[in-house]
Amino acid sequence: MLKKYYIFIALIIIFLINGCNKTDIKNNINNKRFIKLVKVNNHIITTQILGKRGEIFKQLDKRTKKKIIEKLVNDEILIQYIFDKNKTYSDIKDENKRAKVGLLLLSKYFVSSTEEINNTTLFKLYKKNKKKYWHDSLVEISHIVVKDENEANKILNKLTYSKDFNKTFISICKSKSIDKRTSMSGGYLGRLKSTLIPKSIKEAIDKLNSNQYTKKPIKTKSGYEIIYLHSKLPKGYFSFKDVKNSIILKTTKDKMNKWATKKLNKLKKDVKITYLYK
Repeated sequence: MLKKYYIFIALIIIFLINGCNKTDIKNNINNKRFIKLVKVNNHIITTQILGKRGEIFKQLDKRTKKKIIEKLVNDEILIQYIFDKNKTYSDIKDENKRAKVGLLLLSKYFVSSTEEINNTTLFKLYKKNKKKYWHDSLVEISHIVVKDENEANKILNKLTYSKDFNKTFISICKSKSIDKRTSMSGGYLGRLKSTLIPKSIKEAIDKLNSNQYTKKPIKTKSGYEIIYLHSKLPKGYFSFKDVKNSIILKTTKDKMNKWATKKLNKLKKDVKITYLYK
């Protein structure tokens, strides 16, 4: 599973690097819109690295500013370390993109040099922390939401005669659903606590089995909804299979944090830091 995580990081890096090649020439260190914060060796960090959050930096209290700058310094020390090993992307001008690429390269470097976590170790961690994986009754659902009841009925008719229900549901959701938070993901809402679902939807779901959908539109505050039930999960513990990926990610993150702290302590001895923002 760690190998899949490694591939995932690599794909993100490729995506970010492709975007970094189009850096706006105006977004450089001399742009007066950005405030110079700190110099780490020969690299000056400005508020550009914070993206939109940089626009409110001046409004923050002194303690918050200090924390942000210290975090940026630590990140930059590690970024310089990884760029020293891989100089291909070290000349990216946009600070925000440079930081993202650097930190992702750092993650890639760490994961590639870390032994894969075997199933035996993962299962021991699962048993040790099993109490954390208790859950209440859950339902896994997707929905399509429209304003008009007639339109909802037309959609239900299309679903009834569809030869490929899943494909049709997702396609209609993307083009018709007014819930823009979920429409592009096929209306997927994930696993929800039964107790937190609106009464009208819960009553409809209670009558369904897994992989079934409501045959009548449900009136809610948002409009008229068509609910597709993927599965029901009675209260209990998540299985090892359900949480295996999250255990891998948490274990990897914890190991990386320890490694980064140790590496920082060593690198800081030879780093020159000049604070520019007073």
